[in-house]
Amino acid sequence: RVPSAIIIHDLVPFMPGVPALRRSRWIEWATLRLAIARAAALICDSQSTRDDLLERYPQARRNTTVVPLAASAVFGAPGRGAGLERLRTRYHLPGQFVLSVGTLEPRKNLKRLVDAHAGLPDELRVNHPLVLVGPTGWDSEGLLQTVSGSDEIQILGCVEDGDLAALYASCTVFCYPSLYEGFGLPVLEAMQSGAPTITSDVSSLPEVAGDGARYVDPRSVDEIRAALRDLLSSPNERAELSRRGRARAAAFSWDRTAAETLTVLESLAGR
Repeated sequence: RVPSAIIIHDLVPFMPGVPALRRSRWIEWATLRLAIARAAALICDSQSTRDDLLERYPQARRNTTVVPLAASAVFGAPGRGAGLERLRTRYHLPGQFVLSVGTLEPRKNLKRLVDAHAGLPDELRVNHPLVLVGPTGWDSEGLLQTVSGSDEIQILGCVEDGDLAALYASCTVFCYPSLYEGFGLPVLEAMQSGAPTITSDVSSLPEVAGDGARYVDPRSVDEIRAALRDLLSSPNERAELSRRGRARAAAFSWDRTAAETLTVLESLAGR
């Protein structure tokens, strides 16, 4: 009898062509319809997620609200880039590098990013190795075998937020070619940190990044490679993207997320 609100972060298991764990598909297909029927309010991280939800469950339209997320204040905090010297020693990092952040799993599309990086002109590729940050997820064995022993690709695994903030602030380019996101927090974290950002032109990513990122078709290795080549070759374009990214990220805050979520909860309490 107590009104409930459900937060829906994404519709990954429902999206055709988007890799997902079979167990996740079973669980969410079995439970989401019931959850929608019982919930007094549905909160989606993005308009994209709301659209995906309503395409499959149009009956949810009457009680669905969009409340965007935000990046922690640690990202973009003054002085974070200065921590790179400490990180360079700990992780054996070069002075310039391409960064990507996320779980090592098929949806993050890292195999195409690795292929795109491998096809860069020798000077760009050697001088800007690819650094991958994030935990090892499902079906990652092929990716790990591909990068094993490479002098131009480095996997750091999970790092604490302070180290991650320094990596964002110090990378030459941040690239996040995910196949689908309900929001895409790493993109917002990178832009807030001033990292020139490349991301996918699908799902919620353009909604979040606005004019603060360069977009690519995530299924096109050629487009990912061209974007990397252009940005790595152009300090002016990187500086402009960095400026626009910071400005775009400033539109998001956890205070706003909390206030808008509280408004939804208070409306339920009023019933």
